[in-house]
Amino acid sequence: MANRVWRELGCTTVLVTHDVSEAVHLADRVIVLEEGRIALDLAIPYPHPRRHGNPALAELEGRLLSAILGGDGGH
Repeated sequence: MANRVWRELGCTTVLVTHDVSEAVHLADRVIVLEEGRIALDLAIPYPHPRRHGNPALAELEGRLLSAILGGDGGH
């Protein structure tokens, strides 16, 4: 649904989510905040629509989870 809204409106939006998969599949850029500061700013350089099961997207999800769960901050 969010992809449809984006295509129809063609505007920039901010989506706040705790769902890493949703963030990677919908966003062109994902920012992880920690204590009010940017802990990770990750570009998602793949065209829409995106398909679940894409190994490149799974790698980005892993980087995000690592940053969120206190790993290496995605570096």
